Amino acid sequence: MLYNGRFRLEFDPATGYIASLRDLRLGIEVFAGPAAVPVVLDDPTDTWGHNMFKWDRVVAAFKATSVRLVEAGPVRWTIRVTSEYGRSTLHQDFAMYADRDPIDVTAILDWREPLKMLKLRFPINVKFMKITHEIPYGHLEREADGDEDPLQSWVDVSGTSRDAEVTCGFSLLNDGKYSADVTVRDIGLTVLRSPAYANHSPAVLEPGGLYAFQDQGIQRFRYTMLPHAGSWETADTVRAAAELNQRPFALIATYHPDGALPQADAFIAVEPENVMVTVLKRAEDGDDLILRGFETAGMATRATIRLPKWDRVIEADFGPAEIKTFRVPRDAAQPVGETDLLERAAK
Repeated sequence: MLYNGRFRLEFDPATGYIASLRDLRLGIEVFAGPAAVPVVLDDPTDTWGHNMFKWDRVVAAFKATSVRLVEAGPVRWTIRVTSEYGRSTLHQDFAMYADRDPIDVTAILDWREPLKMLKLRFPINVKFMKITHEIPYGHLEREADGDEDPLQSWVDVSGTSRDAEVTCGFSLLNDGKYSADVTVRDIGLTVLRSPAYANHSPAVLEPGGLYAFQDQGIQRFRYTMLPHAGSWETADTVRAAAELNQRPFALIATYHPDGALPQADAFIAVEPENVMVTVLKRAEDGDDLILRGFETAGMATRATIRLPKWDRVIEADFGPAEIKTFRVPRDAAQPVGETDLLERAAK
């Protein structure tokens, strides 16, 4: 069991599945049943999945061989679940933090199965649900019909808890598994497919034939479970997904003859948080800077973007889900101008 004062996370030692994720502040269960279940599905289709809209023929599920605590420190605690199916092995490290709501999962999978699909399933304990997927520079609501749909780095199911009349939801964030289905309120994140490489329907595989099957071998990926009160718009879902996909890295530098670096510093600051800057780069035709941002929550917003290293402050009105691009001259005496996506002055 993991516990941080906000959530209590429990595992079934026999299966390795999440047995309970309880939101202690709201007094509700996040999941309606076993969660983070690695489900194996039959996938006899071709490489592109022609004429397939959903994969729902369950063959089996991974079962745990080990559930143990591998980290217990002042910052985080981690439980490692190792499970197996056929010739394949899945390791998942579930990390809970002392002062953060997101629960991070690092997965290492050694996959050895042909003509199968692997999903991770999360049944969300809500009614009157709304399903939202990220799309590039925005979001889209979809039906909970079990169809396989593309998404970007997050999918959310929000509604009213079935334990109490409170609005809540669950955002599932990932760093590269960009397909999922939602069946009623059950998220199925697609981890991989293993059809024969370059096999095109209506061609039929020959029994005993020699084929290269996709997604074989060892792969690593991360996902984050983000239970929340209210809606995804107020839960920092977009920002948390960006943090998962754009992790900080250490840069080793030489000495600084003019003095030590400050303990904290920043190149950019944005207010409010529903406006996100996604691009800060040199212009294609000079030394000016190009800055691009968008509104993430679907609401009209007045934003302030500060560039302290260039002594610049940009004030701009963003419409719901609007993308804006600015050209910032190196010469602080010249005004900041809005451009189109090709860095041409906006008309």
